[in-house]
Amino acid sequence: MSIIGSFTRRSMRGHRKWTVVTILGVVISTAMISAVSTFTSSFTDLMRREAIADNGNWHAAISNVKMSEVPTLRSASFVSSVSLSRSLGYALLPGAQNEDKPYLYLKQYDALSQQNYPISLLEGRMPKNGREIALPQHAETNGGVKIHLGETLTLRLGRRLLNGDDSAPLEQNTPYQGAVQKNADGSLTGEHLAVTGTETFTVVGIIARPAFEPRWAPGYTAVTCLDDAALGPNETVNAALLAKHPGHSLFGEVDSLARKVGADPAKDVTFNNDLLRYSGVFSADNLQWTLYGFMAVIIAIIMLASVSLIYNAFAISVSERTRQLGMLASVGATRAQKRRSVYLEGFYIGLIGIPVGVLCGVAGIGVTLAGIRPIMASFTNFSTEGLRLSVSPLSIAAAVLLAILTILVSAWRPARRASRIMPIDAIRQTQEIRLTAHAVRISRLSRRLFGFEGELALKNLKRSRKKYRATVVSLAVSLVLFLTASYYPAFMGAATNAAQDTQNYDMLATFSHRSAQTDRVFQNIAELGTVTQSAVTQINSQGVFVLDSAQTTGVFRQAAQSSKGSDGAYRPAAVLRSYGRAAFEAFAKSIGADPKAMEDPQKPAGILINASRDKINGVYISGESLAVRPGDSLRYEIPADAAGGSALQSAFTVGAVTDALPIGLERMPFSQQQLVVCDSVFDAFQARMPENMRTEQTVLFLNTNDSAKLEAQIDDMAVKPSVYNVAAEARRQHDVNLVFEIFIFGFIALISLICIANMFNTITTNVALRRREFAMLRSVGMTPKGFGRMIRYESVFYGLKALLWGLPISFGIGLLLNWIASSSVDGAFVFPWRYYLTAVVLLFVIVASTMLYASAKVKRENIVDALTNEDL
Repeated sequence: MSIIGSFTRRSMRGHRKWTVVTILGVVISTAMISAVSTFTSSFTDLMRREAIADNGNWHAAISNVKMSEVPTLRSASFVSSVSLSRSLGYALLPGAQNEDKPYLYLKQYDALSQQNYPISLLEGRMPKNGREIALPQHAETNGGVKIHLGETLTLRLGRRLLNGDDSAPLEQNTPYQGAVQKNADGSLTGEHLAVTGTETFTVVGIIARPAFEPRWAPGYTAVTCLDDAALGPNETVNAALLAKHPGHSLFGEVDSLARKVGADPAKDVTFNNDLLRYSGVFSADNLQWTLYGFMAVIIAIIMLASVSLIYNAFAISVSERTRQLGMLASVGATRAQKRRSVYLEGFYIGLIGIPVGVLCGVAGIGVTLAGIRPIMASFTNFSTEGLRLSVSPLSIAAAVLLAILTILVSAWRPARRASRIMPIDAIRQTQEIRLTAHAVRISRLSRRLFGFEGELALKNLKRSRKKYRATVVSLAVSLVLFLTASYYPAFMGAATNAAQDTQNYDMLATFSHRSAQTDRVFQNIAELGTVTQSAVTQINSQGVFVLDSAQTTGVFRQAAQSSKGSDGAYRPAAVLRSYGRAAFEAFAKSIGADPKAMEDPQKPAGILINASRDKINGVYISGESLAVRPGDSLRYEIPADAAGGSALQSAFTVGAVTDALPIGLERMPFSQQQLVVCDSVFDAFQARMPENMRTEQTVLFLNTNDSAKLEAQIDDMAVKPSVYNVAAEARRQHDVNLVFEIFIFGFIALISLICIANMFNTITTNVALRRREFAMLRSVGMTPKGFGRMIRYESVFYGLKALLWGLPISFGIGLLLNWIASSSVDGAFVFPWRYYLTAVVLLFVIVASTMLYASAKVKRENIVDALTNEDL
């Protein structure tokens, strides 16, 4: 063992060039694996922190749990901690100036909940008992109520009831419905507060608006302390669970635990899906397996690139040491000892390359993140400190194991080849070239097309098939790696488009009811200098469209099967959206329709938004819903039980069909079909409805050049609507996508560099190993011009052969990725043809330039030295 080890070390020192090349290959491979795993760890760390900042540090929540059952939750084997909270209800906020937000919404949190939920203290301290309260800052900035620390606040607490109905109290997700009014037909509209008790609190703190409070919520969220010891055994609380080691089994475990404590999993259990998702836990198996499949392909790409790069270095090393190994065999070395020599070389190289590669990968990502953090801080909108280096020991261990596996795979074939080298064959070099007359035969057509130099280039390739094959394989692998990596940004865009819409507005403002005053407020907002586009809309979704099968598409029938009635007709919800004259005319003209033909209230017509998206059995599906054309009629109906007597039936003419979306609209599920109409048609149609089914809520959609300034301008108004700054949320999602895109394109850049290095290394080595052959051609009279032409032909032949293999394989891998993605996203095959064109051009440029560089070095050598020197 010591003799073989000493021989291997001396051999590595004697062939420093190939030793350094191989070590660099291992360093690059390990650094790439470490960089990918470290970036993934850093990115998921960022998203986990963002999810906690938005929704809190909990994995699942069970509502309406009796205090007597809380010990059962805490004793569950998978639960790390249980934090408790409950709602005290609503109270009218004295002096509130926002008509759409007249309440305080009181929540009680125990000490652990105050830590785990995203509650940010701005001033004072958090409540320590049930008689202390922390008020939200926006009760003053938005509600106009001055807050003083230390003041006493007496509140009449109760429940919000709609139309006097005690069976369905309203919560924060339901906007303020306005005061109760009696309609002409005797029905009631609006809400009132049913007071259940009076409580007095001392204000001890001021908090920021909690991220979990909806922008349209009617109550400002205030926080007080929950003392669970003071609660009776039958009083109910909401329990937030933090799991010890969350996995996919968590969903079933929580549901079982909920049933055990008397809760209904369907109604009382919620999951913090964002936090779970970035902890590697998905509620939808399809999405989880899609990501696992994509990750497996990424890892395979990395390993293939690494094996290709390292294998070539090992193969070159064995080829260079052929005579040396043959002489070793001649003095009694066994096959096992020769094989061990190659494996020992891999061990020594890994001993140096793997630690250096891990350090380079982690350090490289650390430097990259440090460099882009200030840039990202200038335009990103993260709640936390942003992207930071997070090194996972598990990911580093995985990177080391993958690097070891890569070295073993790379050394295996060269080791087998080394073990089979016979002394006489090695000394005579008979294994390098074995020829027959048939093997180098060239057709007359090739001779005529390419001339003498082209014929010689083809013969050179056929004479040394092993080197030719190794070069072509290396080129094809590099091509496949680059093109496979190029599918990821294309698939990412397609998946994002199928799963969600990009919101086409920056801000929305709402009033719970419409009046001349609210119309004036909206008009004043639309005329502000920061507003670039605006549209006032109303929505009514009380009715359904009655469709026969001929009016629907196959994807609609698959997605909206539940809307099919016993008569065979489909009844999706009819969502009528009205736009003012100017906005409606602008949208109609943008799609090539005539707005004038759709403004007659006596002949109601509208623009059908024929674009839907939905998630069915874990798969995101998008496409056209209805098979209708302009001029067709859509039956509209409000069922008799909903209309309060006889059914309301009417018809709308389809004035235009489009998949474009006007400002404020998003694609909806297949079970809801949208029809855009002008205000005059909408108002006339609503007048025919029962009063309790008419919509009074109006929404102003806005695009702006400065959303923060516009929000401040609206806050300064005496009468102001509820405002939701969509642009801020959109910027945040954009930031997440930007980080992911940086990773994807950085990965492609890294793969590209490795591919180029692999090509360069393979081609220059191939040319260097043929230096005696080239010297012989020059010695018999080949001119430099002819030699250059021969090299250029060889470059073309290498490139064409690599394309012949690389393009079909890449296309096949693309189909595989599409098949993997189809388990969660329905869509057509994404073909990144720009990357294909780029790859073809770059392949020929790199091959040609590399061969010219290598051959230029050969041409500068002395012919006699090249013919007599046997060693590089």
